[in-house]
Parts: sequence; C-alpha cells; structure tokens
Amino acid sequence: MGDMREDFDFLKKLNKELREQRLEDAQPILGKFIKHTEYHYGLWLVDSKLDYWPSTSKWRWRNKNYWGKPQDLLNFIRKRARD
Repeated sequence: MGDMREDFDFLKKLNKELREQRLEDAQPILGKFIKHTEYHYGLWLVDSKLDYWPSTSKWRWRNKNYWGKPQDLLNFIRKRARD
C-alpha cells in the first residue's frame, strides 16, 4: 500500500506543477480579462461572457467548453470578434 501512496503523491505534485506552469504561461494575455479569482478570469465577447481558467487551459463561451493553449484562446477571441 505504501507504493500506491508514493505514486499518488508524485502524481499530485506533478499536476500542481502543470497547473502552475499553465497559469504562468497565460500571464501575458490576462491583462485583457477581469480577474474574479487567481484561477478564474472573464471578459465580454460579442455580448456573451467568456470565462477562462488558465490553470486548466479551459474557457467557456455560450454554454460550450473549450480547451487549449493561451494562443488558441487569443485566436478564438480574434475570430469571434471579427464575425
């Protein structure tokens, strides 16, 4: 049972590092967003609210979930803003 605990602790540490890295990678684009919490941001896009969680690389717009890198989110915003 001790081995499973070590594996779980390693996975937990790895996931935390990944979340922190994704949050750090998203910092350049977060200036355009309204900060709700450290992990939740939002903005208005084409009369609908876009919610963004950089630690999971997830955003939600018009009741649909999307995932991707910060650059993918910027491309998503640019495309919707043009339409």
